[in-house]
Amino acid sequence: MKKSVAIVYNTSEYAFKFKKNLILALKQNNYDVMVIAPFDRYSDQLSELGVTYVRLDMDRKGQNPLAELLLIVQFIKVFKRAAPDVILNFTIKPNIYGAIAAALVSRPTISNVTGLGTLFIKSGFALSLVKILYKVAFKFPHKVFFQNIDDKGLFEDLKLVRSEKAELIPGSGVDIERFSPGQPSETGPKVRFLYVGRILRDKGVMEFVGAAQLLLAKHSNIEFQLLGGLDEDNPTAITHDQVRQWQSDGIINYLGYIEDVGPFLNSADIVVLPSYREGMPRTILEASASGKPVIATDVPGCRDAVVDGVTGYLCKVKDTASLADAMERMLLDGPDKRREMGVNGRQRMLEAFDERIVTGKYIETIAAILNP
Repeated sequence: MKKSVAIVYNTSEYAFKFKKNLILALKQNNYDVMVIAPFDRYSDQLSELGVTYVRLDMDRKGQNPLAELLLIVQFIKVFKRAAPDVILNFTIKPNIYGAIAAALVSRPTISNVTGLGTLFIKSGFALSLVKILYKVAFKFPHKVFFQNIDDKGLFEDLKLVRSEKAELIPGSGVDIERFSPGQPSETGPKVRFLYVGRILRDKGVMEFVGAAQLLLAKHSNIEFQLLGGLDEDNPTAITHDQVRQWQSDGIINYLGYIEDVGPFLNSADIVVLPSYREGMPRTILEASASGKPVIATDVPGCRDAVVDGVTGYLCKVKDTASLADAMERMLLDGPDKRREMGVNGRQRMLEAFDERIVTGKYIETIAAILNP
């Protein structure tokens, strides 16, 4: 009989968008695949991939203690009914509650810390509680994958995970065939800076706009684009009104949420992500795979994705002036230097961040669990 692998996510959308190629690779390796996630408009598309979709209701941002306890009960029921041979948990609640529930029904798990989120940027009671939950939950997985060395080191130093269970992988990797250099973009009258990501303060959007204002006061041959959704349920969200005001003031051009960012990466000259903390920033990996120079903050995740001075520039976090300096430096470097950085970035993605490296590691680990 075929063995079954469950992928557990906090939304069907993210499971479909970010794990589609992993799902296909597992199927090619003769595994039955199921996705356990809340229902949304992508749930049917998961079924169309030939996987079993299993609904699990989850408020990914909820913090009600009773609801969280009931979520563990729901995980237990789903795992008992679906009976996967191995469980891959992604995102915070599956990593914590899913790992505990899987242990209670004797199902082996692999956990994936794809980023530490807003909680680990700040401090307080909520962070202390999450640390306790991680320490309990991470007693059970066969393996815990981390996407950057800072997150791995932090969890080991705080004794939230045993070192022999922790392993570093290059993020979720990048599809180097889907994201590849297009036609040279440096043919227009203006140099285009592009931000791709959710429109949040913690992603450095305020600093991006502030730096744009500083540079527009000095240079006329530049433009700035924001591409991403307005996640207004997020505590660090930026409002529609604020974005409309920036656009009205001529600072940025807001492109909205767009499914396929590839053409916009190809038409940009420089990609910017001034985030406060990342797991392994997909934006930077996709931009580098597309042959674009990048500017990012010198923080966990971003510093792993950028080689300063080789594939792009790093700047100080939460520092508008430092970001503006890096952006101006790259502007003054000229198109030849920017193209060289883009070529370097593409080569690095080919060598170290191809998503097939990550997929291979999952398949290898699953095989080790099933065939000890």
